Amino acid sequence: MLAVAAGLLIAGCADYRREPIAPAETAAALEARRLDDPRLHAFIASMTAPDQPVPLRQVWDLPTLTLAALYFQPQIEVVRAKLGKALAAIGTAAQIPNPALTLTPTKHTTILEPSAWTVGLLVNFVIETVGKREHRIAQAEQLAEAARSDLATAAWRVRGRVREALLALWAAQQRQALVQRRYALQEQLVGFLERRMSAGEASALDVSRERIALNQIRLGMQEQQRAQAEARVQLAAAIGVPVRALEGVQMSLAAFERPAADGAITPMLADAGATLRREALLHRSDVQGLLAAYEAVEAALRLEIARQYPNITLGPGYTYDQGDNQYLLNLVVDVPVFHQNQGPIAEAQAQRREAAARFTEVQAQIIAEIDRHWRAMARRCGRAPWPIPLCPGMQSGTEPWSARCRPAKSIGSPR
Repeated sequence: MLAVAAGLLIAGCADYRREPIAPAETAAALEARRLDDPRLHAFIASMTAPDQPVPLRQVWDLPTLTLAALYFQPQIEVVRAKLGKALAAIGTAAQIPNPALTLTPTKHTTILEPSAWTVGLLVNFVIETVGKREHRIAQAEQLAEAARSDLATAAWRVRGRVREALLALWAAQQRQALVQRRYALQEQLVGFLERRMSAGEASALDVSRERIALNQIRLGMQEQQRAQAEARVQLAAAIGVPVRALEGVQMSLAAFERPAADGAITPMLADAGATLRREALLHRSDVQGLLAAYEAVEAALRLEIARQYPNITLGPGYTYDQGDNQYLLNLVVDVPVFHQNQGPIAEAQAQRREAAARFTEVQAQIIAEIDRHWRAMARRCGRAPWPIPLCPGMQSGTEPWSARCRPAKSIGSPR
């Protein structure tokens, strides 16, 4: 019977499979990445038009390049792997402790009748008390929720880097066009002065001065070409492909060529400014991730408090003692004499204060970012595009927060 049970347990065990990393193959795969990869086009089609046939994309813009970055960027893979680890940890937290089997065969050398053997069999079951398993599951679930928010934050940051690189490329192209026009005009001016000098109507000093200006403009053209090359390198790094993958790729920069007029921006921001500020402070993905991390720390503190109370080990057993059948029931309880788990509880409380301080720090950074961009918009528009009061309810404390962000109100306060 024991052999059958052992065979079933071994059959249910996982096997180890070695998955070595080959640096040469990994490097070759990175170098071979291209925007005409059919799997990339299938991914973009699945995200944009899942019911349509996969088209061969000819023009790349900000949305499609962002999707390419989400497909290729190694940072996204790292965060996605962390999410997978957090989800697996939920299963680990939900596991029930396995029973322990104790077998004690004993042979007597002086007593042979009615039997020289005493065989004891004991099975110990650990009974977790005070909801320890539920607290572990709650902690793992909140950590998985934080990992999901981290994935959303990573995706948004990848999009930001792609947009920044495209904007730098567009700006370099615009400056290049302006410098080329200036170079053409300066060339005409130099030719005009040379003709006047030939006619005796201009001095050689005037011609030399304009030729120097022409050479400076030529150097400016070379500088803008270098800026375009750097922007392409920056864009390739943001997408996660080698820079040669962008050679011959047609890009649409229309998102930067037709900005909205200031008269249209200002009323829109005046109506939506406070709402957007509130949304950023309460619902941004990094804020939501920190809220989930705080809830995980809360669950960890509840778990450490529950560990003050010992688990119960219940051990039913049977002993064959020289012809006598004995039935046992062992009860084992840890006695909290030397400590009552004060150390881990103090650590968990400190971690909760740290999580609260980190949440406040991120909200302060968000406020600083909003204020900085608002001032930049105010300088552009010539006046404030919208007033910047505190979020409604955050100023007076009278308006209730949303159910999801209500815990944020009680996450510590400045001391």
